[in-house]
Amino acid sequence: MDNRVFSEKGAVSSIRIWATEILGPMPGASLRALSDLGLNDAELARYLRVTPRQVQRMRRCFGLPGSVPGPDATIRRPIGPRLVAKA
Repeated sequence: MDNRVFSEKGAVSSIRIWATEILGPMPGASLRALSDLGLNDAELARYLRVTPRQVQRMRRCFGLPGSVPGPDATIRRPIGPRLVAKA
C-alpha cells in the first residue's frame, strides 16, 4: 500500500482501510469496545502492535473521544513471554 497521502479525504480513506486490516470488518465498533473495556491508547497500541500515535489517528478517523493516558503509559512492558539468558 502506498504511504503517500494527497488529500484529507484520501488520508481518512487509507486510515479506514488500514484499521480494517488490523481490527476486522467493523474497526470503529471494535476500537470503541476495546476503549469501553478501559484500555487507554498506550494499552491499545501494545495490544494491537501499533504505535500510540496510530491509535490516536484511528480514534480521530472514527470520531471516538481520546483517552486519558494511564499511570503506566510510559512504561513499556513486553507482550509475550520474557526470555532471560541464564548466566
